[in-house]
Amino acid sequence: MKGMLKDLLVRVCLAATLLCVAAGAQAADRGKEPVRVIKLAVADGDIVGPDVKTDRRIGWMMVNLGETIEMRLSTDEHISLHLHGYNVAVRLAKGERSRIRIKARLPGRFPLAIKTLVSEVQKDAEEGKADHPSEDRMLFYVDVRPRQTALQ
Repeated sequence: MKGMLKDLLVRVCLAATLLCVAAGAQAADRGKEPVRVIKLAVADGDIVGPDVKTDRRIGWMMVNLGETIEMRLSTDEHISLHLHGYNVAVRLAKGERSRIRIKARLPGRFPLAIKTLVSEVQKDAEEGKADHPSEDRMLFYVDVRPRQTALQ
């Protein structure tokens, strides 16, 4: 009888533990905010990707105020990228992938500037695999706008 009671108590404790874990996981999922993933590549000094619109070699993308975005980046040259206004920078080697994640808390238009890492390009030239360096320039804008409502 004691063995059966002990076994029942163990099963009840196990079931309660599983319920607590499941409830905690559901609460954690509710607390996560969605992240919009944007895939971008720097190719021949230009930005390419399905979320980027371009006009005269300058690209832009629209982001809603309050939205969290993650830009997944790749490049065909050694570069440094800097998102002005949010003061986020990332350095990428040729063929490398990186990410920039921001919560769009500031409305406005923010440039993402590209800077060729000259020291890396010179190192490649010395090794016989030189790239044609791009100019240091503005690559594209992140336009952060308030969400549109049906009445606007």
